[in-house]
Amino acid sequence: MNGQHFILDAVCGTEERAKLDDEKLMQKVLSELPDVIKMNKLAAPFIVRGAEHNPGLTGVAIIETSNIVLHTFTETGKFSLDIFSVRQIDEEKVLEYMREKFNFKILRRNMFERL
Repeated sequence: MNGQHFILDAVCGTEERAKLDDEKLMQKVLSELPDVIKMNKLAAPFIVRGAEHNPGLTGVAIIETSNIVLHTFTETGKFSLDIFSVRQIDEEKVLEYMREKFNFKILRRNMFERL
């Protein structure tokens, strides 16, 4: 196995949608998530604000074993999380942590084995 790629697409409840536009929260999530899944951070997360026609945030955390990317879409209340690692990913820990931060319903969840 050359790694795993975990993908989560979710939608937040109405009262949680403001969190999707909170840069400090995204910084916190991308700083803590590597520790939650026992992976080493190589750099501070990088976060950018979306275009006016597609509001939200995109953040990237570079980890020793690859990367974590979080996209938020404030108008629809959706977010997409991608984690790629050459080490095994504990998806249940990821889901538990993300549920602590956002009240969400899973739209789609996939784990792919990378070749």
